[in-house]
Amino acid sequence: MHRRALPIVVNRLESCAVLFGIPVTRAEFDEQVVSASKSDYVRGLLRGRIPDAVWNSDYAPVGTAACKLISTADQLNVRVYQGATLNDFKDATAYFRSVILFGHWRGAMFRKDDLLRETDTIIERLRQYPQLRGIRPSSVDADGLVDDLNRAIENLTILDALPKIIAETGHRTRAIGQTLCRDFIDEAMRGLIVPGNRVELFDGLYSLGAMERALYCGFSGSLDLELCNSEAFATFIDLRRGNRVRHLHWPSVVHPLPQILKVEATLRIMAQYGGDYAPTRLSLEEAE
Repeated sequence: MHRRALPIVVNRLESCAVLFGIPVTRAEFDEQVVSASKSDYVRGLLRGRIPDAVWNSDYAPVGTAACKLISTADQLNVRVYQGATLNDFKDATAYFRSVILFGHWRGAMFRKDDLLRETDTIIERLRQYPQLRGIRPSSVDADGLVDDLNRAIENLTILDALPKIIAETGHRTRAIGQTLCRDFIDEAMRGLIVPGNRVELFDGLYSLGAMERALYCGFSGSLDLELCNSEAFATFIDLRRGNRVRHLHWPSVVHPLPQILKVEATLRIMAQYGGDYAPTRLSLEEAE
């Protein structure tokens, strides 16, 4: 008896994986709230507010949409990694052709809680680097220091003091330039500040280098980087992988809710009409 061949659309859907590096249920949200190492993402959502208010007014729709996406994915044999970790990212890129990553990007801008030591100590370190001598805090308190550090990153003033090839790379786009400026400050201020430019998953914050090393060495499919300002991540992958990896990325702040809805719609369209993930996903963006 001959077994009936499965339609190619099923194979395409089964080659997709969705990773949630952000909470999608109230239990996951509460776990990150009470955790001793509260996530950077949840800490930013709270901003001093009580968790119930944040969930009820802001995050419940995200959780509802994510649960609907998970249900759709289950129906279509799409693999879902809930509470995704770095090892999950490594696993997904080893076994699936299209990988959709929902995560948090801890970006280039400084916050007061990034300062681990006294401002005098940090300012003294700044003075040791000719490239950073242009940073002159308007006041010696934490607010003045943070404002001046962010001004240097926003204006890309540090790039002009860096080697030409790095400066040229940084001037391609503002997002890449700001990433390089923050990276230089982080290296110079090692031990005195919390580093930026990190992707947060459920098991911690990871540098772009760590994320790229976790990306399966033979991966040649497509990545949908559903996190804020993911252009820097995409560019880093291009530089390391010689443009062998296709990716969808977003050069600005993105809210997870519309992105989740579009991914769910993409999977449904693929189930009905066929097609590959990346062009189908892009068609929804172009239709707006």
